[in-house]
Amino acid sequence: AMAASELREDTRGVAETIHANPDSVDDRTSLKNSTSSTPRADTAMAEGSHMKNARELLEEFTAASFRDPKKAAEMFTEDGAFEMPYLESFGSPGRYEGREAIEGFFRSVRELYPDMGLENIKLMIDTPEQAFAEYEFTAQSSKTGRTVHLLFFGRLVAENGKVRLLRESVNLVELALGVFPNGLADYKVPSEHKA
Repeated sequence: AMAASELREDTRGVAETIHANPDSVDDRTSLKNSTSSTPRADTAMAEGSHMKNARELLEEFTAASFRDPKKAAEMFTEDGAFEMPYLESFGSPGRYEGREAIEGFFRSVRELYPDMGLENIKLMIDTPEQAFAEYEFTAQSSKTGRTVHLLFFGRLVAENGKVRLLRESVNLVELALGVFPNGLADYKVPSEHKA
């Protein structure tokens, strides 16, 4: 049986690339005010070119399904972040900050689900700076051999034509079927949560 500690080992290399940034914006409080009228050097656009809004970035991200993890990570600002906070339940990091860390996480997901393709995108909120959508994929796990159906909610925050933040939630029962040989039966409840 695969323990949560083994899952942590699988993602340790990715976790080690996370760049701690104490000055990063807390998305729950002030991210909505984080856009700037002056493009930063890493996101400056040529005069006359179109700067992508949040919906366009989310559509591009889901259409590409990060088949090329490096290219997908380049859609983010240099200090952008990808969050999937409920992964922490399995002992994995819930936040990847900076393009290198984001690329590493996307690469690990691609290795786990090589044939995945995000589909059935349902846009729920669409503003120039933020988009919120539901999407999903069905794919076979390279780790367990099971075919899983993962459902996502995603909130994307755009800044100067790049992704400042993409925060997703996923159904963890299906995820467990893709990473643990016996699904949730292999999950070890942390001692602080035991009855």
